[in-house]
Amino acid sequence: MEITKFAGKSCIKCKMLDRIFKQVELPCEIKTRYVEDESNEQFLQEGVDSLPTLVFKNSTDTIRLSGTITPKQIKEVIEQLKD
Repeated sequence: MEITKFAGKSCIKCKMLDRIFKQVELPCEIKTRYVEDESNEQFLQEGVDSLPTLVFKNSTDTIRLSGTITPKQIKEVIEQLKD
């Protein structure tokens, strides 16, 4: 499984999400991409239209969570995508 966090460096919800990760057992490292380091167009091409967005991918499926993300939501997506 691959998890990518799309964030802004000054985004408060994005920073809060890092604290939430400590409450969840994650199956892999989280790759973080910042809007300041890439273009808005790149984010939009990936289906990201709000921050923060988490993109979970396994070999067959992709699930996105955006906005205020809870530990429960993250756990549910991880369970859904277990290979």
